[in-house]
Amino acid sequence: MASTDFDAQGTGSITGTGVTIVLTGATPGNVTTNGNTIIKLTAPSTGAYANMLFIGNGTGTQKINGNSGSFYDGAMYFPNGIAQFQGSATGMFNCAMVVANFVDFTGNASLQNTLQHPDGSACQAATQVQGKNVRLIA
Repeated sequence: MASTDFDAQGTGSITGTGVTIVLTGATPGNVTTNGNTIIKLTAPSTGAYANMLFIGNGTGTQKINGNSGSFYDGAMYFPNGIAQFQGSATGMFNCAMVVANFVDFTGNASLQNTLQHPDGSACQAATQVQGKNVRLIA
């Protein structure tokens, strides 16, 4: 199967509830969000893909950039790739969980564990995960 990307750039908006975007196959695609596009996506709260917003098994860079009007509610699973977060929106990733081979933050992007959207409504993916400590022993 050929590569298929999730590419949202320019102006406009994308809104969805109960959304899981899966990028797999022989040559998995990438996620790219840029510009002034307002993206408001919420993962499903039940079912086989509960709390999963993006799933990708490629080795590419997943570029998630945004602005103050956007938010992502769910897990972003890129175990073989790079999750790159950019932007100036502090509330954009209040409800996001990330699994990636490498995570890169630039600009003012950050992950926060507030378990609610910037408007105060509860996150669908309000799953608390206990942190793990990893030590390398030579």
